[in-house]
Amino acid sequence: MSLTVHQLFTSLSPQAKSLIISLRNDVLSTSELQLFTNCSPLSKRLFLKQYITPNINAGVLAKTHPETTNHPHQRYYLTELGKQVLQIIEETSNPSK
Repeated sequence: MSLTVHQLFTSLSPQAKSLIISLRNDVLSTSELQLFTNCSPLSKRLFLKQYITPNINAGVLAKTHPETTNHPHQRYYLTELGKQVLQIIEETSNPSK
């Protein structure tokens, strides 16, 4: 059973929403995402486990090098589903639009 975009949005943590917002117009590395989401105290491994991997599994994020897990130039970007979730985040944070 797959979640609707709205169900996915409501299930996201504030950190996951921050991650999605950070990727609005960019393709970013793990280190860059840690900085932009204010999760920099977490180890890279923990950050991947708690934030990146669940969002990839949910279909919100994708890897630039999916064939190589530890690729030295691995970056992440929003999928079409991620862009839909971003739109809901933006609409919710700016209800006057």
